[in-house]
Amino acid sequence: MSYDIVDSSYNGDTGSTYGVAEINVMRESSASQSYWDRAYSYISDELDRIYQNTSLDGTIARKYDTDADIGCNNLFDDGNQWLDDNGLTGDGSHVWIVGGCDDTHIATSGGGDNGAWDSRTQGFVGENTYPNEHEVAFSAIHEGLHTHLAANTCDRVRSEVLNGETTDDGNSDDHHLGMVYTSWWGDDASVMLGHYGNDIADNGDCDQTAWTIDGYDNDVTDCTLRALELSSEHAAGQH
Repeated sequence: MSYDIVDSSYNGDTGSTYGVAEINVMRESSASQSYWDRAYSYISDELDRIYQNTSLDGTIARKYDTDADIGCNNLFDDGNQWLDDNGLTGDGSHVWIVGGCDDTHIATSGGGDNGAWDSRTQGFVGENTYPNEHEVAFSAIHEGLHTHLAANTCDRVRSEVLNGETTDDGNSDDHHLGMVYTSWWGDDASVMLGHYGNDIADNGDCDQTAWTIDGYDNDVTDCTLRALELSSEHAAGQH
């Protein structure tokens, strides 16, 4: 069992208890380097932007090259076992780029009810899930931010950002923090809308939609930025 941290990016006060958004980009042993490289690049750039445009105390992005052998049908258990065996027991999101798998998942794998703010969480993005590196890396941002957002549990996110417009469709209300960016050059889904489509975008104060979705834009919406602030405060018990 081993790993190397081959890159990292830190902003602000990274010693804060609840105010740090942390995403660790993990390369599973069979994952392509190019997919992992792009996922880390996208995540570190977006965390820089989040830090510059929110009141969060800090952000952390790390890039882990690992020898983990994670089975597509045993993602969480294999990931948890590898993290435990290597002493990576702290909080924060751990987003695995997994070779050969064709699905994406997230889960909280530690104690606590506040996701990655005070627990170790995992996300998995299979290289075969989407047709190209851009969409796989775009989805890695989506999964990494999911466990920092509390659209399903924070009343202020639900009332102030989503304007009380939520759905009971079995999906996370985090997706309603996304929208479709429209332009003459095409209509692109934002990060938290992800691949969920126009019907999901048509809620709350981030409800710009389009007839089609032509691509995927790495920038999170203003609604997502505000929801991250409120979710951090919620985790800290401020409301």
